[in-house]
This record gives sequence, C-alpha cells and structure tokens, in this order.
Amino acid sequence: VGVSQYYFEINERENPLGSHAVHNTFSKKIEKLFEVLSEVKFLQCVVFCNHRTHADSLAETLDQGGWPSISLSGQQNQEERLKNIKGFRNYQYRVLVTTDISARGIDVSNVNLVINMEIPYDPETYTHRVGRTGRFGTRGTSITFINSSERSAIEALQDMYSMTISPLP
Repeated sequence: VGVSQYYFEINERENPLGSHAVHNTFSKKIEKLFEVLSEVKFLQCVVFCNHRTHADSLAETLDQGGWPSISLSGQQNQEERLKNIKGFRNYQYRVLVTTDISARGIDVSNVNLVINMEIPYDPETYTHRVGRTGRFGTRGTSITFINSSERSAIEALQDMYSMTISPLP
C-alpha cells in the first residue's frame, strides 16, 4: 500500500482532572492538527472525527484559521452532502472534516493526507479511513492522534493487519 501511517500521542498529564479532560485533549489535538497542516506538504486532507459535533466545529475552526474547510456528516441532507463533496472535489476546500460517512466510497484523487482526530470504534473502519489516501497509485500519509489509553489500540491494529504505524517523527 502507498500509505505511510503514523500516530501522535497527546500528552494528557497537563490536563486538569475532571469533566473538562476530554475537551482539553481534543483541544490539544486541534493544536497539533494546525501544526501538521502547516508542516506537512499536502494537496488535500480528509480529517475524520467520531462525532458530528466535533466535525462541524472543527471545520469551522480550521476555516477561520486559514484552512479552507467543509464538513460532511450523516446529519446533513443528501443535497448538502453532494454540494460539499463537489466543492471539495473542485478544490474549493483543502480540508474535508467528516464522520465515518466518508470512510467508504468517496474517491478524491487529490487527497494525500488523512488525519484521524480519534481512533474509530472498530478496526475495519480504520483501514477504510486510511484508504482515502494513496489512491490511484499515488502515495499518501495517515496520522492518528491518540491519548495514552489508546496506544494498545494502535498496537492491535498493527497486529491485526500486519502493518506498521510509526510514531510521528
């Protein structure tokens, strides 16, 4: 496969204890996402989130931060989803932020970077997400942001699919 796969572990120790820990971890992932988008050369990027609310707010945050972005989720009507996909395919947006609705069946030839803001709920979905890049004989990069409790999930994916997911250099 023409996809280089990496993970980046978010340091949770700096998070305060309590109900804001998950929000603070996601905020740190957003900071790292901006860093990755600024440092990694890419044509277009698909960013996967496990929750529609994360996808919608992240697309808005990226757009306001200078990265033309659009979101795609199952909560949108078909007309809106088609309009958003068309805009992405036509390079109106550099970043598509989506739920797993786009993990299968969406082929955009310019996508050479996939970011998983969260590990998907099942291993098969991970392979479908990562498969959105490196298509049509091209090379691509996939980066998954994890917390310390998800490191075992990365190891399980490597074992299950006999692949290498390296720490992000």
